[in-house]
Amino acid sequence: MTLAPSPFHPFERAVQARLGVSDKLGKMGAKFIRDEMPEQHQEFFQGLAYLFAGWRDERDRLWASVLPGSPGFVDASDPRTLNIDLATTADDPFKKALVANADLGFLGLDFSNRRRNRVNGHIVHADHDTLTVTVDQSFGNCPKYIQVREMQSAHRPTPSKTGTEFTTFTARETNLINAADSFYIASGHKGKERAAGSGIDVSHRGGTPGFVHLTDNQTLIFPDFRGNFFFNTLGNLESDDRAGLLLIDFATGNLLQLTGHARTRWNHDPSIHQGADRLVTFTLSAARWLDGHFYDDWSVPEPSPFLKGMGWQER
Repeated sequence: MTLAPSPFHPFERAVQARLGVSDKLGKMGAKFIRDEMPEQHQEFFQGLAYLFAGWRDERDRLWASVLPGSPGFVDASDPRTLNIDLATTADDPFKKALVANADLGFLGLDFSNRRRNRVNGHIVHADHDTLTVTVDQSFGNCPKYIQVREMQSAHRPTPSKTGTEFTTFTARETNLINAADSFYIASGHKGKERAAGSGIDVSHRGGTPGFVHLTDNQTLIFPDFRGNFFFNTLGNLESDDRAGLLLIDFATGNLLQLTGHARTRWNHDPSIHQGADRLVTFTLSAARWLDGHFYDDWSVPEPSPFLKGMGWQER
């Protein structure tokens, strides 16, 4: 029997080996990670009103964004192609990074039911209002650690222009980070000639409010909870420690984008965060605010059942 080629790059496989899951992932990886979207994923993406994206800027820094739209703004009718209408997306710097053949990572996440699926690909066409991406990898993610939020209305404030970059956290960033029950992280691996696992990933991270710890005005630490054992993000960080983080203020529609460097702390103090298998340290290089760029009318979050016993308190 000939085994299908692994969909994981060498650094992902090294993390899997380090943590003792290589045999498990060797058997299931090719089954769950494909080079095209299954029909149910196509239907899922086409029903979304927002899409998370990971991308590199002209300085090769990684960033994470969320692109608001309305159901149907993502066309996934071809299993190997995503067509995205960017006409309603505000002045996100993401638009300036859209050049032919550039890698992008996408996360589709429905807050109302905790469903999420991923697509990694590369650009075949882009202009100010339209984007066409060829799918390189497509796979589903489990619903762990996602808080349910219902969009009460599709209201979006009038967005401001992109904020000026800054390099240290002030009280405004500290308040958002300390209150956050989720964020999104972009990471990447540059393999030769689009080798398996190359490209950019963007992933959700969730926890109890306060699960992200600020240690100074340029550094934060967050827990890595047990997930699907793919270790896409941690594998990427072993290859390239650049990363981009996105935090959302659901009450205002404001977005905080961070870019910097992240490293995994394999041997951590378990008292820092209950339930963490390991910790990740992120050091800020630059940040910016995108005020009013997302929806601002959401229900009170319903915590993930996987966070029971981790200190969630109703707000």
